[in-house]
Amino acid sequence: MSLCFSESWVSYAWSEFCLVNEYRPKKIAILHIDDHTDLMSPFIVQNDDCFTNMLDGSSINIDSSVSLRAAIESGAITIGSCLTPIVFDCEQVKVIHIKQNAHLKKFSLVKGTCSDGLLTKYGNNRICIDIVEQTHDYKNIYLRTSDFKEAEKEFEAGDEVFIHIDMDYFN
Repeated sequence: MSLCFSESWVSYAWSEFCLVNEYRPKKIAILHIDDHTDLMSPFIVQNDDCFTNMLDGSSINIDSSVSLRAAIESGAITIGSCLTPIVFDCEQVKVIHIKQNAHLKKFSLVKGTCSDGLLTKYGNNRICIDIVEQTHDYKNIYLRTSDFKEAEKEFEAGDEVFIHIDMDYFN
């Protein structure tokens, strides 16, 4: 188990946990108890299979806690984008987001890149996540609800679960 008290460091804690346990799941369910999605675009560009820090040009390896630490310290990964590297690290992701005053809604979670017109020195294919109306893609899902019982139904036997609780949920 890893415990992290600062949201910016969530992806670091994930990577460190995987390193210590010598196991990196390909499929994960993220139980996200928070008033925010934390799936914003970090300052990371993707060119082919390589990730680059848009702020200083350094290479980022999501499998490496040392690399993620440097990205966090530089400001490339912040509070609002702390879950995005974890989503990009796994082949299949289910984000179950419990937030205040949210009606049950299921979406597709689409990993990709988006253009950044300001910081282009190291490329403009900034990694991003789109949350779109659910159609046919059930590989990566995002479920938003206020109801813990509804959220519980999304878990399947054998799911690897990463839990992120932000105290602003309780305000």
